[in-house]
Amino acid sequence: MNTLTIFLLILAGSFSGFAAGMLGIGGGVVVVSALVYLFHGQFGSSEYLQHTAVGTAFAVMVITGLVNVFAQKKSKNVDWGVCKKFAPFLFLGVVVGSIFSLGLPEKVLRIIFVLFLYYASIKMFLSDPKPHNVGKLGFASVGSGIGVFSSWVGIGGGALMVPFFRYCGLSAHHAIGTSGVLTFPVALAGAVAYLSAGLNISNSIPHTIGFVYLPGLAILSLCTALFVPLGSKAKTKLPAIWLKRLFGGMNITIAILMTIKLWTM
Repeated sequence: MNTLTIFLLILAGSFSGFAAGMLGIGGGVVVVSALVYLFHGQFGSSEYLQHTAVGTAFAVMVITGLVNVFAQKKSKNVDWGVCKKFAPFLFLGVVVGSIFSLGLPEKVLRIIFVLFLYYASIKMFLSDPKPHNVGKLGFASVGSGIGVFSSWVGIGGGALMVPFFRYCGLSAHHAIGTSGVLTFPVALAGAVAYLSAGLNISNSIPHTIGFVYLPGLAILSLCTALFVPLGSKAKTKLPAIWLKRLFGGMNITIAILMTIKLWTM
């Protein structure tokens, strides 16, 4: 691993950790994008390039999510009742989605990821919805759906959970804090599923266990763990509308770069 690669991993880990603490996301958008570029540049085309990027992102998010639980709890902006309702369905959705992801071609996973980025960007710029009452069936279906989708693209689900919790009537800070806590069960289920799924598969990317790239895991985990508390603290000092537009702009930029990469590969 050369110096530039290490620098890019440090940059990606620091930024994703800061974004995780600030916006209640898992940071997978940044991590997966960075790993796809690094893998393609170092190892060329690989049948399981996207799978390895997603699996590594989930492993990193286990650390990010655990730190985020303590950071968001400290901020006292977590609806623990919603967490208890939502977590089991998220976990189940991730496990099921991870199993079926092996049947999806690598390029299809990448296209799904790019489409998600555009969708998440648009949602960040939209105004907040009016509060609605959502029953148990709604929580079950939305939670499972977010879990499945998260497992395919390697995200903690925060970009989908925050708008849903706002729809349910939670304040912006409580939606972000609750989402930040719930990225942990998503990450844990995803990491275990991708690690297990890749154990008996020949992966051309070296230094992996299952679909987890160990050098990237070590560097990214350290950086995200250091920056999550900083992001959590920063969110209390900036207007929510600024944070939403900033992250929406970042998602659009990444989506455009990934779209260009799809056409050139």
